Amino acid sequence: DWLPDRLPIDEATPTEPEDPYGLSKVVGEEIAAAAARRHGVPVVSLRLSWVTYPGDERRREARETFDPATADPSGNCWSYVDVRDAISAIEAAIDPETAIEGHEAVLIVAAENFLGRDTAATIEAAFGDLPADCDL
Repeated sequence: DWLPDRLPIDEATPTEPEDPYGLSKVVGEEIAAAAARRHGVPVVSLRLSWVTYPGDERRREARETFDPATADPSGNCWSYVDVRDAISAIEAAIDPETAIEGHEAVLIVAAENFLGRDTAATIEAAFGDLPADCDL
């Protein structure tokens, strides 16, 4: 089971892809960083969590059916972002007034998890442990 080395996960957390999808994200960020270096343009890589919307039935269903004893550990630690916040992040990233030098990767995620439960307790219940470096 995958357990992060530290929590919370932030932009400084090393990227360690374990599947083709995750690897494609890291490669995309490297391409963005190379373009920023080569052409001297600012580039923002937005790391969006699970994008949901108000009234999203998937979130309601997940909350109602979640059982830490039988849950598959989640690589995103049950994080999400509201589509309205994702749009705001995209607008900020393309705003010419946004001060970015080179390439910057930014996590776009809500402060709470989509289960409506205490994050540390949920991770400990599902993974069986917490990382030694945990400040949730």
